[in-house]
Amino acid sequence: MIKRILIADNEPLSCFLISQALECVCDFHGEIKTVRNGKDAIKEISRCTYTLCFLDMNLPDLYGMDIMKQIKKISPETNIVLMTAGNVTDDMNRTIEGYASLLASKPIDLFQIKTFVKQT
Repeated sequence: MIKRILIADNEPLSCFLISQALECVCDFHGEIKTVRNGKDAIKEISRCTYTLCFLDMNLPDLYGMDIMKQIKKISPETNIVLMTAGNVTDDMNRTIEGYASLLASKPIDLFQIKTFVKQT
């Protein structure tokens, strides 16, 4: 059962929309925390146990792929949804598969997220 979700995205609107979708569409009633950069995401994961982390690949301070690897070192049980609006190469895809539970294209597909959240 998902208890805590971390959303790491530098766009306040994205954080808000994902939070609202989790609460309204996915019927999630746990804690949702949002951060705007990679350093805060790593600090938050170090401080608290999160079941799920929505992580934007392009944060202003650190690259999402590097953050994803650090999150998995700190908290291997955290499921990561890596979000991107850009193209993903085959090499990137192989790396993502080793760390992230889901690669989500932006704009986020709410049906995909709802399905994933229910399975997690």
